[in-house]
Amino acid sequence: LRKVANQVQKHDSRFDPPTYIKYQYVPYDMDSESASQTLSYAYDDWAIGNVMYAADLVDEAHEY
Repeated sequence: LRKVANQVQKHDSRFDPPTYIKYQYVPYDMDSESASQTLSYAYDDWAIGNVMYAADLVDEAHEY
């Protein structure tokens, strides 16, 4: 589940994951749509965490 979740995010919803993963937000000077990108990534993380929690993958869920 974790492998699939990361693949989906890496290819479909995150164009620059190192920045978001490092800061937990997209800096405004790196992207003209930084606020919407940050909200999108945060929602994706929340959703993946909830699915993992529901699948009893509690330790992995805390990473999201």
